[in-house]
Amino acid sequence: ASCLVGSEMCIRDRYYTATKCYTWLLRHSYIIFNIGINMPRISQVKPASVRTEQIRQRMLASTIMDSLPIWEGEKSVQCKVIKIPLDHLLFRLTNGRTVDAQEHAVATKVTFSYPDGTESSPCSVDTFNSENEGTQDSQDHQYELLIKEAKKASGRVGARNLIDILKSDGYQNTDRPVITPEGVLINGNCRVATIEHLLHKRSLIKNIESQKPMIEVKVVPTPPTGESTIEELERQLQLGD
Repeated sequence: ASCLVGSEMCIRDRYYTATKCYTWLLRHSYIIFNIGINMPRISQVKPASVRTEQIRQRMLASTIMDSLPIWEGEKSVQCKVIKIPLDHLLFRLTNGRTVDAQEHAVATKVTFSYPDGTESSPCSVDTFNSENEGTQDSQDHQYELLIKEAKKASGRVGARNLIDILKSDGYQNTDRPVITPEGVLINGNCRVATIEHLLHKRSLIKNIESQKPMIEVKVVPTPPTGESTIEELERQLQLGD
């Protein structure tokens, strides 16, 4: 009789343990199965003063020149090339590729998970306001939209998405991203986001140092006088792709 009682207790204990484990998995399944899908940038955004000064110093030290198709109405403008850490770069919130995705994210109040499992603040009308471009929250939300864009293969050579291209071919300096003196990416937003995504996945990228990721960029010679200046350059760069 004692053996039967012991067996019943053992079965009950096992059932109780299994139930606890199942309940824990249900509560944490979002985090477990979405690691790397809805996550923030690996780069912590630097203050504007730090970004601007670092870019200014690197421009002064650089002897490498490149050209822009147009800037402030002037064609074939010379500009400096510098090498800069990824955490000194900002994703441009008025990026034409993500306009529709931004509207959807705001309408559905999208969130993402931080590495510690806590939830971000939901998207709102202020998230993608250009005045908040230098905030970590806005950068993290924009990063998510850029990664979704990077996963699209349509329109790319060989029908490969940008993530697969960087994984197999590495990063190429032949088409350097263009930034403002404040570190805002005029183009190359998806490429920079993809680099961060792959580094987060601990993937090795040819020509990118994993511990201190840096890339070469072209810096426009003067701060833009308006959004139309950036849009005109962006159009010309897309025509040249």
